[in-house]
Amino acid sequence: DAVIVMGYPDKEFRKYIALRSAKRYNIKLDEKLAEYISSITRWFTNAEIDALIRLAASKSSGNIDDKSILWARQRFNINESIRKSIQDQLKWFSEQFQGITIKYIANENEIL
Repeated sequence: DAVIVMGYPDKEFRKYIALRSAKRYNIKLDEKLAEYISSITRWFTNAEIDALIRLAASKSSGNIDDKSILWARQRFNINESIRKSIQDQLKWFSEQFQGITIKYIANENEIL
């Protein structure tokens, strides 16, 4: 048996999620915009980043830019202190398991 613990994605993984989501929906997204998305989606889940991409595309007829991304970001109400608390609890819980533990819990002390 193994326990898999997944926390919130770090900045690099959020960029990957944004690029993958855009590709899935045939939305053009360059590296610069993907970087921008990763910098404004701290504490977002994979599903929330995916939804942000779709929402931004719906605002701008399928093509996203920094304005449509910011517009879409403002539609999300993310409580960073609660999300940070969840991440800290995941770190603690992942250390309590006996046996095989596979964990991805990013360090959100990254510089934005």
